[in-house]
Amino acid sequence: SIGKITKAKFEQKQKKIDQLVKSGKISQQDAERLRGKVEQLEFYIKKYQAEIDELKIQLAEKEVKIAEMGGQIDTITGKLSETNRKLDETSFKLETAKILNARPFYFYRTKVSGKEIQETSFREGQLDGMKICFDINQNLAADRGSKDIFVQVIGPDNKVIREESKSGFFKANGEDLAYSSKSTINYDREAMKVCINFDKPASYDYTKGDYRVIVFCEGYDI
Repeated sequence: SIGKITKAKFEQKQKKIDQLVKSGKISQQDAERLRGKVEQLEFYIKKYQAEIDELKIQLAEKEVKIAEMGGQIDTITGKLSETNRKLDETSFKLETAKILNARPFYFYRTKVSGKEIQETSFREGQLDGMKICFDINQNLAADRGSKDIFVQVIGPDNKVIREESKSGFFKANGEDLAYSSKSTINYDREAMKVCINFDKPASYDYTKGDYRVIVFCEGYDI
């Protein structure tokens, strides 16, 4: 160890002084003075070595504490991440709970005379206009107030049927989607019936096939 090496060096110094005295190169008085300096140096080196050893012990203890603190930080970070995940999950559930639900749907064939006939299938040439009705269910998690309802009437060619002067676009899932008809309702979290009229565009002719109706509110297919 360093202590043993240092002690050996001091012993060599003392022997060297004894040799110098025997050879007559230095007096006994000079030798005593040199021995005193060597002993003093030895004292301070031992003192400093003890301080170094104590600092090493303190450093080791601090390293243990730092390691413990690192483990605590990792634990807290993990808990924070889990809390944020649960918060995001809860926020998603809350947002999902706000989505309105429209069921069931009723379809009416409207005539120029104002007559309405409820049907689920229409013959070609009979359809002047359509009234789409549905029930919006009670939703206590939804926000009260004015809400825009967008209706898409989609033909057999999978395209939205629309009259440019009476329709437009709305946002859903980050996209601009075309709508066939639109209505604004005042929702108070209670169940309510909604009806939206859709007149056949002058430039459009109904053809044989299946037609779909999709209703959106606040960016969601309800």
